[in-house]
Amino acid sequence: MRFIIPLVVFIPFTIFSVFVVADQGLWALVEAHKAGWGLQVFLDLVISATICLTYIVPEAKQKGINPWPTVVGAVLLGSISLLAYLLHRAVVERRAATA
Repeated sequence: MRFIIPLVVFIPFTIFSVFVVADQGLWALVEAHKAGWGLQVFLDLVISATICLTYIVPEAKQKGINPWPTVVGAVLLGSISLLAYLLHRAVVERRAATA
């Protein structure tokens, strides 16, 4: 179950994000952040990602997972990177349970 939920969110959200960037380009993201609501949503996501990373980094180290790809990915890709970490963590846990 720890694998299914992130996967169900990760796949459609990543596909949607790729289509939006392909259709509107990255510059549209900058323009959206100039407006009040766009900036508010952006700051909210930065705060949320920062909070998530404060928990993910120590957990990843404890489980023997390199946290840096997730940290860099969170800066560049936002929640796509955090979802990818959850998927990777589930795979690592499943392998450890069957070993």
